[in-house]
Amino acid sequence: MTDYKEKLDDLHRAAKRKARELDEKLNVTGMSKTLPARPVMRRAAARRRLRAARKQLRAEAERFADDNHLRDTAGKAVD
Repeated sequence: MTDYKEKLDDLHRAAKRKARELDEKLNVTGMSKTLPARPVMRRAAARRRLRAARKQLRAEAERFADDNHLRDTAGKAVD
């Protein structure tokens, strides 16, 4: 059982070393910092705000439509 654990530990260390070498060679870590994430995040946030506003407007419209006293009140205001 100990042999398997040692082999797994060796493989883990080798994989980490290879990942580090590839990162140094390709500069993957540096690239992730320069990706244009902010504009994408801003657009996503704007879409969420629009969805929330649209949902709120629908709820208000339904509330007004369900209000039976709205026509009576409007009729009394005209008289």
